[in-house]
Order: sequence, then structure tokens, then C-alpha cells
Amino acid sequence: MAVPSARANSAVTFDSKRQVMVLFSGGGLNGLLTDTWEFDGSAWSDVSPTGVSPEFRTDHDLAYDSGRERVVLFGGAATTSDRGDTWEWDGSAWLERTPADSPSPRRGHTMAFDPNSSKTYLFGGYQYNGSWLSDFWEWDGTNWTELTGTMPPARSGHAMVYDHAAGGILLYGGYSDVGGRLSDTWFWNGSSWTEMAVGAGPPGRNSHALAAHTEQGKVILFGGEFGSNDLAPGTWEWDGSAWSDISGAGGWPEPRNGGVMSYDPARNYILLYGGSFGIGDIRAET
Repeated sequence: MAVPSARANSAVTFDSKRQVMVLFSGGGLNGLLTDTWEFDGSAWSDVSPTGVSPEFRTDHDLAYDSGRERVVLFGGAATTSDRGDTWEWDGSAWLERTPADSPSPRRGHTMAFDPNSSKTYLFGGYQYNGSWLSDFWEWDGTNWTELTGTMPPARSGHAMVYDHAAGGILLYGGYSDVGGRLSDTWFWNGSSWTEMAVGAGPPGRNSHALAAHTEQGKVILFGGEFGSNDLAPGTWEWDGSAWSDISGAGGWPEPRNGGVMSYDPARNYILLYGGSFGIGDIRAET
């Protein structure tokens, strides 16, 4: 049975119309990848088109626009530069978009689709020249627009997901040259960001993953790293006001960074794929 090759720092999102997970690219054992895969709940399929496709990259992100029924891709790291391109996947072909305005090229950013506004949001990231970013953008299917106001501090390697129970976007953690590995939690309500007063929560980390379990009304955090090659164990759960460590004895995936995760509402589970388990140890684990 075919499966995506081992990789880390790829991107995945759930296509609710076609009821499949969509995974694109990432950093493999032999370099950067440019393949497109779908998971239907039982098997992976390589759906890489024969025509035009986004170039190889890592540290990019995907979000599914349920209103327009398209997977949106932005940016990522090439070998010696960052990408600043916008693409959309309709289930059979990739289309490069050419908006009048766009975020600058970057890696380590994150994206989430908000069904209330029918827009895809992008926050932060890192530029190859050594700059961490704190800009916030929205994509309406035609153009990117930068939003202003109070923002979370600059960072990369954070995670962001739409929290259906709370009706907004949740952001956690990341890394910056000023704050190191961050442990803050922020919420976007559609018009402004608010830092949440959470008390005890997950230790600061980057390169982790978030997924919103809509049936349970909770957001799940897994993986990441506390430092170089210092992987973060355990699983945490957000209930809208507080984090809880739900790590139990046995049955949990191994700690990793750069794994990708998304909720499948059709089958009521969270899918976790790939990641780095240490130097030179990248796996093809589902």
C-alpha cells in the first residue's frame, strides 16, 4: 500500500466536501518534496497532478476554504530562500493565484479558515534574512489584506486552528529571537486578538501541532520541541478557558517535532502524520 514518504514540516488539512485529508510537500530524508497526497480514512493516494504544481518546500501551511471548496497554500522554505506564492487545490489540479497584495515570502507561519467571515487567516513566520514576523493577513479568494491592531508578538513555528466551540481562531506557542520558546495562548474573535489568561499550561515550545475536535468542543495540542533536539512529550487539551494535560499511560504517539495534524469530522478522529524524532530520524507514520 502506497504511503507518503517520510517527512517533517509538511502541511495537512481536511477537505470537507470530498471527505479527505490533503497533504502537500515537506522536508524528506533526501531533500524537499513536491508531492500531493490524500487520505480517505483507510488509505493514502498519491494525487500529484501531471500538470503544474507548487515547487518543493517545507515549513509552509494549508487551510481549507469550505465556502469556496478549495485548499489554500501559502509560502514555505525553499533550499536557500523563502517562498511567497499562493496556490489553491480543487481536488484535481493546483492553480497559482496572482493577488495584487500578498504577505512577504516566509516560512514557519500558520493559517486557519474562519467560516464566520469565509476568509483564510495567516499569522507571523520567519524570513530567511533573520526576521521574525507579527503581521496578520486575510485571504478572500482574490486578494490578501493585511489587518492592523494589537497583535501577538512576532514568532514562527507556532500553531493556529479554528476553534468551533468558541467561534474563533486559537493560537499557541512558537519561537522568536526575543521570547525564545513561547507558551502564550491567543484568541481571534473575528475583529481583535486577546491574550488568554490560562494559568498553568503547556511548557513553551515550537514546531507543535493543534487540531480542533469539533464533537468534543476541545482543541488538542501535541508534539513540538523545548530546545534543539529536546522533544516535548505529552498531549494537552484546551476547553476554551484552560489547558489540561491529558497524557495517559501508554497508547500515545512518540514525541516529535514537525508532525502535522488535522481533525476528520466524517470519521471523528484526529490524524497525525510524520515528523522528526531526532537528528536524521524522520518517519512516515500515520
